[in-house]
Amino acid sequence: PDFVPPPSLDFVPDAPAPQAIQNVQRETKTVDKPVNQTKAKVAGKGLSRPEYPAASIRLGEAGTTGLNLLVGVDGRVSEAQITSSSGSERLDTAAQKHAIRSWKFIPCMNGEAPVVCWHPIRFTWRIEDAK
Repeated sequence: PDFVPPPSLDFVPDAPAPQAIQNVQRETKTVDKPVNQTKAKVAGKGLSRPEYPAASIRLGEAGTTGLNLLVGVDGRVSEAQITSSSGSERLDTAAQKHAIRSWKFIPCMNGEAPVVCWHPIRFTWRIEDAK
């Protein structure tokens, strides 16, 4: 068959003007930083250990899972993001689910008021701890 060129499309993008983008960037840079904000701390007797997945024990999987935890004003973890993998998706998922289900912290404080904050933590999986 003969070559048929594609049709030309005439449209105008709905993108904001470059000046509007610069104004938004300037506004976001002027956000006030919290004053006297403390970090979250482990509450009570420390953090419980997640159950070692049986398949990971059989396969000899070990490593360190890095998590970024969203700690609420009540100290409970409402979200856990994996920031670095142990090398095993099973171990990473077990740590993530256990953090949300079981861990509790003393919340971050801004002056005298508890505030929601992100708290980084690393959990090390060792086969010796599974037995």
